Amino acid sequence: MRFDSKSPLPLFLLALACGEATHALGDGAGPLGAAGATSPDGNGDAASAGTGGNPPVIGDACDEDSPPELAPPFASPEVVWQRISRFVADAEREAPSALPDEVSPEWAGEIALAAFDRELEAQTAPAGMRRFIARWLSLPTEPEPALDRDWASMAAGDGATLRTLLTFREAGEPDRVGIFADSFWLTEYERIPRRASTMHRALNVNAAPLPPSEPTAFDVTPGMTAREWYVNEVSPPVCAGCHTVIDPYGFALEHFDEVGEYRETDGGKPVDASGWIVIDDVEVSFTSIADLAPRLAESCQAGRAVSQRFLADALLASGTAAEPVSGNLSHVVLAYPADEARINRAFFAGGRTIRALVEGAARSEAMLR
Repeated sequence: MRFDSKSPLPLFLLALACGEATHALGDGAGPLGAAGATSPDGNGDAASAGTGGNPPVIGDACDEDSPPELAPPFASPEVVWQRISRFVADAEREAPSALPDEVSPEWAGEIALAAFDRELEAQTAPAGMRRFIARWLSLPTEPEPALDRDWASMAAGDGATLRTLLTFREAGEPDRVGIFADSFWLTEYERIPRRASTMHRALNVNAAPLPPSEPTAFDVTPGMTAREWYVNEVSPPVCAGCHTVIDPYGFALEHFDEVGEYRETDGGKPVDASGWIVIDDVEVSFTSIADLAPRLAESCQAGRAVSQRFLADALLASGTAAEPVSGNLSHVVLAYPADEARINRAFFAGGRTIRALVEGAARSEAMLR
């Protein structure tokens, strides 16, 4: 069986990911072997990390250090308003008739949510939300990606949370769980290495950038599943440290073929979409995206990553930050560590709602100065 992949050979992924992957595994990481199907202790069950006391719990320690309070001087109300309108509406809107004499973070948050609601009344989702969804999924923002579901409208809905996006199930398709099971996205990122690296980057803070797209043909040996073939390709110990961290994200989606169609078999064998992954210092086993997605939705790890990327998108759209040379959204906020802490706190305190991100981004120092 022959496939065309938009990714470089899997070994190329190693060079981009190793810098941050090794620390997540520690010295006890063994060879890739089953490629995420068993935990490092080799018993097939994910054991809680830690050596004493109460074991860590996913999502149990999302508190951030308190950043310094913001104080004037701030930019003028007109300047802040236009920044907010570019971020929310992807365009400059006419300023409200009555602007305050001075800017405050509270006012910025309130006016951003009001602008968000006005845009939502005029269309199914604010243009800024559509832009963010595309950037978060590493898709082009223009033209708008033809995703199967209107995820931007779902995200903009009242009470929508990160869990909404990661765990939504299509009626009649109980195995198609969340935004990363959208068939358009699965087709764009059609094989294990690209799905894995893109999803890993979307749900991990400061994750490695996506490899350059270079057409590469590779052969899956007849009688093997794509996963079996791929695991063999990256089985040398020099590869295993990084791929053990990243690849499980791709394995969780193995029930979907290269055009996003659900399947039970591959190469004449049952699909194996199981694996283990470290989330918030807890080793978690899963059987597919259906039980991995809810754990990710609960995690500090994914929450911080989404907050970081939302802030980066808002700063780029508002004109207060420049596009990073690397193309990696996480690099945008490196100059704003206090703002990153602020939006994380706002997101977790606000029940991980998308509206909490809108308000948090508007109240950032970068948006107000």
